[in-house]
Amino acid sequence: MTQYVSSKVDTAVLDVVHKALSKIKGRAKDEAIKNRYEKTVQLKKDIFNSLKKDYLKEQDIMKKLIDEVGKALIGESKFSVELLNQSIGSSKDKMAELERKMPAALQEYQNESNILKGLDSFYEKFTSWADEFDYATSEQKKMIICKLIDRIELNRGYDIHIKLNMNYGQFIE
Repeated sequence: MTQYVSSKVDTAVLDVVHKALSKIKGRAKDEAIKNRYEKTVQLKKDIFNSLKKDYLKEQDIMKKLIDEVGKALIGESKFSVELLNQSIGSSKDKMAELERKMPAALQEYQNESNILKGLDSFYEKFTSWADEFDYATSEQKKMIICKLIDRIELNRGYDIHIKLNMNYGQFIE
């Protein structure tokens, strides 16, 4: 059984945290970061709006198909009832798929929008963390690390994988 020395892991984690915080400390608030988030928010909004538009279009098709079934029943349609029923079934399937995708797309849009709204607070947190980290108590350092890092995976030979919290990771990149 292999035993790990915690100081090696601690050193690696502290190194990653120092690098992440120095990226923020070393640059002024960048409009490019804000622009990137605005583009991401717009992309998520466009995806949601596209799904919504497709759903409304499919709903309109469904109404027309149902009207056509009525015409078919009285002999005024050039389509058979069976064909129209198949088309209605297909349309229902498409609508169900779009209904399934829309909440997730809306959630992604809202999440990105909230990140954009909180960008200033992220920046302020980061700069204060970067300024205070070296002089912080061990408890304060733990708090900062817990906020900044989502997961630490340790494999054989001190192969350490550190996953930053998604919100902060995106901000740093």
